[in-house]
Amino acid sequence: MKRLFTLVLSMLLLLGVSTSAQALVIFNDWSLNLDTVGEAGLTGQVDNINQILFDGIAYSQTNDTNGDGIPGIGEIGATDGLLASYMYTETPGSPAPTTESWGFEMTFTYSMNSVGIDPATGSNYEHLAAGTTLSGSDAYLQRDGMLYVYIDASADADTTDGSGFSDGTLIAKFALVAGVGGQFSTVTMDGHDDATYELVWALDNVLLDSYGNDLQDSIGTDAASITITDTNFDGDDDANGMYDSTYGSWNPGTQSSTNFIASLNGSGGMGGSAVPEPATILLFGFGLLGVAGISRRKKG
Repeated sequence: MKRLFTLVLSMLLLLGVSTSAQALVIFNDWSLNLDTVGEAGLTGQVDNINQILFDGIAYSQTNDTNGDGIPGIGEIGATDGLLASYMYTETPGSPAPTTESWGFEMTFTYSMNSVGIDPATGSNYEHLAAGTTLSGSDAYLQRDGMLYVYIDASADADTTDGSGFSDGTLIAKFALVAGVGGQFSTVTMDGHDDATYELVWALDNVLLDSYGNDLQDSIGTDAASITITDTNFDGDDDANGMYDSTYGSWNPGTQSSTNFIASLNGSGGMGGSAVPEPATILLFGFGLLGVAGISRRKKG
């Protein structure tokens, strides 16, 4: 029987700083088996993983079918994101966790499609499941709705030009699940997002829970999930009232509420209770964007 694990991520906005932001993902007593990754020079097993620290940035577009320059109900959105991790913390039976270097690079690439919904629901957009086909004038926004996780012996991910995020060994793939997204404010140029990606593939015996169970074993039955909750993003890093985040690999041209780059930041945690369950659930966090709306909070 698998154990039930949950990871809850709450992303915090990074305001008035660089376009690349640090975020924190908290794991509870997880292991990463490097012997089965196959990256030259990476051996052994990283145990007792409690937190992962990473940098991130994302690019959001909306089709703006009514031409008003504001994402709205029924309009389709697309998001692409990149994350890189170099540090983690562990808690070896102590109340004071220590911060360690991976000694390698862990990267994440992800994408999603969304559609604007009535903000009276509490959110103003929802996610479309991976595999949803966009046609006609919306086809240019088509995304695969996948999240990919890589391990790389070389720390070469570059948050200024987008290189080095997918040149390592792919260890896991997750597919976006349809569901309520979050809110985006065209006034404050920031927002928050919730999403779930379900595990569809993983290398054998690489990601292990505290009992040594292989996350890959859950595929096809009660697949593990990466659930992003209360993730926040900011399209105006320097708080000057304009969309002006920059990123080398994405060239949005003139940025607006329907075409912008945003920095990501936040923190979260995964509780590892020893409760027997038929599935292993993994909730994981990072910044995502979507379409439409009203922000949870204003800039200071």
